Amino acid sequence: MKGRIDKWTDKYGNELDQAKKVICDRQINLVNLSKATNIPYSTIRAYRFDPSKLNKASWQRIKILSNAYIQSVIESKLDYANMQTYPSKLMDMFKNWKLAAIKNDQSVAVIEKIEEIVMSDPLAVAEIFEVDNSK
Repeated sequence: MKGRIDKWTDKYGNELDQAKKVICDRQINLVNLSKATNIPYSTIRAYRFDPSKLNKASWQRIKILSNAYIQSVIESKLDYANMQTYPSKLMDMFKNWKLAAIKNDQSVAVIEKIEEIVMSDPLAVAEIFEVDNSK
């Protein structure tokens, strides 16, 4: 395959980058991170003092820490109340776009696929929320 297609999530780095970001974030309590990830506190603490140790960590551990990072990003963009209500607003937007497409005798297949992708990705919902509320 020629060329590389950039993903919109590339700005967050790869999973190892994300694991390092969550470990190095001094705003994140290590005890809470340990409990949330089921990674022993002593291991989390060792990573905090020497993030390069993550270079030799298991893929499973990197993925768990990466997920914790993504969750922290989502929570920074979308508070709990909006996390409960905004997806409904977004679904209404998709519904209106589909109705407009039908009214204009256009296919709704592309809109439905975009809706499926976006609504299955909490980070995408949070990013859209951030843009929608920056007015």
